[in-house]
Amino acid sequence: GEEDYVVVYYYLIVALLIGMITFKIINTMKLSVPYTVAVFVEGFVVGGVHYEFFEASTGNFGNSLEMWVGINPHLLLYSLLPILIFGDSMKLNFEIVKGCTLQCLLLAGPGVLFGSLATAFFAQYALPYGWDFKTALCFGSILSATDPVAVVGLLNELGCSKVLSMQIAGESLLNDGTAMAVWTVAFNMMKGTEYTVAELFKTFCQLALAGFALGILWGAL
Repeated sequence: GEEDYVVVYYYLIVALLIGMITFKIINTMKLSVPYTVAVFVEGFVVGGVHYEFFEASTGNFGNSLEMWVGINPHLLLYSLLPILIFGDSMKLNFEIVKGCTLQCLLLAGPGVLFGSLATAFFAQYALPYGWDFKTALCFGSILSATDPVAVVGLLNELGCSKVLSMQIAGESLLNDGTAMAVWTVAFNMMKGTEYTVAELFKTFCQLALAGFALGILWGAL
C-alpha cells in the first residue's frame, strides 16, 4: 500500500475540490443556499455514504477519510481556528468596529457565560442523559460559541445594517475565548479540581483576556 503521508492527502484534495465546485455553482447560478450550509450537507452525505455502504471497500480514499476522522482534536483546533479567526478579522471595517466594541464584548463575555449556564441547566433537567451540572456545563460551553458565518452572509445579501452585521461578526470572533475558559473550568471540575472565586477569575483572565490583549498589542505594533 501507499505511505500514510501520501494517502492522507486524498480526502483533503477531494474535499477542497468539492468545496471549490460548490462555491462556483452557488455563485454562477445565483443560488440562495448559504455556502457553509451546502458544504455541511455535502460533508454529512459523504460521511453517511462512506459508513453506510463503503466503509470496508473505499480503498485509499476510505483510509484517508478515517485518518481525518481520527485526527487529534487539539491539532485541528490550534492549527485551523487561529487561521479562521485571523481571516475573519481582516474583513472587519475598523471604523464600524470602534462604534460597537462594547456591544461585542458584552455579547462575547457575559452573553456567552449566560448562554453556557442556560444551556447547561436545560441539558441537566430537560435532556434524558442524567448529566450532572459539570458535564452539562461542558456541553453548554461548546454550544454557546456560535459561528454565524451564514447569518452574516444572509444579512449582507438582504442589505441589513452594517452595524448589526458587525456586532454579530465581532461577537463570533471574541466568543471562543470565553467558551474555552468555561469549558476548561468545567472539564477540570469534572476531574475533581476545585476552584475558589479568585482562581476562577485568574483562569478566565488567562484564557480569555490574555489572548485578546496580546492581539491588540500585535495589532498596535
